[in-house]
Amino acid sequence: MNTEQEQRTDAPEPAAAKPKAAAGRWLAFLGLIVALAALGASGWTWLSNKRQLGQMAQQLSKRLAETRSATQSAERAATHAQETTREMTARIAALREKVAASQNQQAALQTRYDRLNRNRDAWILAEVEQILLTANEQLNLAGNVKSALIALQTADKRLQHANQPQFIPLRNAIAGDIQRLQAAAPVDVAGITLKLDAVARAVDTLPLAIHENQPPSGGPEEQTTDQGRWWQRFLHEAWRDLRQLVRIRDMGKAQVPLLSPRQSEALRENLKLRLLSARIALLQHDGAAFHGDTAIAAQWIRRYFDTSAPATHSALAALHALDATPVAVVLPDISASLNAVRHFALAPERAAP
Repeated sequence: MNTEQEQRTDAPEPAAAKPKAAAGRWLAFLGLIVALAALGASGWTWLSNKRQLGQMAQQLSKRLAETRSATQSAERAATHAQETTREMTARIAALREKVAASQNQQAALQTRYDRLNRNRDAWILAEVEQILLTANEQLNLAGNVKSALIALQTADKRLQHANQPQFIPLRNAIAGDIQRLQAAAPVDVAGITLKLDAVARAVDTLPLAIHENQPPSGGPEEQTTDQGRWWQRFLHEAWRDLRQLVRIRDMGKAQVPLLSPRQSEALRENLKLRLLSARIALLQHDGAAFHGDTAIAAQWIRRYFDTSAPATHSALAALHALDATPVAVVLPDISASLNAVRHFALAPERAAP
């Protein structure tokens, strides 16, 4: 019943329902279009998002690949670095061993160098000590100041050539001895020796004093007389005999005994020995002995030889000059440098292990 009422109620409105249905259709169509547009937009958006997601996925894949490649490269680099580190560590260890070996070799070389230096210093010191010993012998035994001075200067030059600072105290000691030696009054040993030798050589030519009292034998007058008349020869021989019987002598002068040839030779040899003794005293700088020998030699010459002869006069003049020559000098002590060298040579031995 209600249905019928509704049918009756709806029946008078058919004309108005048609426009509404058309509008509904348009609305439905419009909604469909909108829905389709929305669906298309959604599809487009989905496709766009999918495409973007695909691109992003590709980019991510690419980046992942790059990251993996970089990681692999980093791993390879790390591995290479580790290998390099190991190699460097091995090389450093080898270098350390080489450095240690080099240091050991350097220490050994330094030790050898020090030994060589010590040996070289020992050789130099031995040479200098020998030179200084020679200087002391020349001064103390021979009294040769000049030779001793030359030896000291030679020793100083040897140390100077070595150019070692540890030798400076030795050079100072040598310099002090040189100054003391230069301050000493020199004696012309060589010149005095030459004068003594000249007198000794002249001894054999000195005429004996006995010759001046002997009458000449057989001169030109005798030969002329022998060639003259017999009475002239007789008178000349008588006069000669008379001269032999009567002789005039200077009684103020001591008479010289007649010497045989052997005694004359012994006299000359003794005179030479006296001059040789004076020469030895000169080398020893013994002034008393030197002047005593020269005085005795001059006394013998004046007593036994002809003082009027030029050779005798020259010999006496030379002996007089020698007797006035001082030969005794105060020789300085130059043993300080020799003692310094010896003490220096012993110092390394005491310091050696």
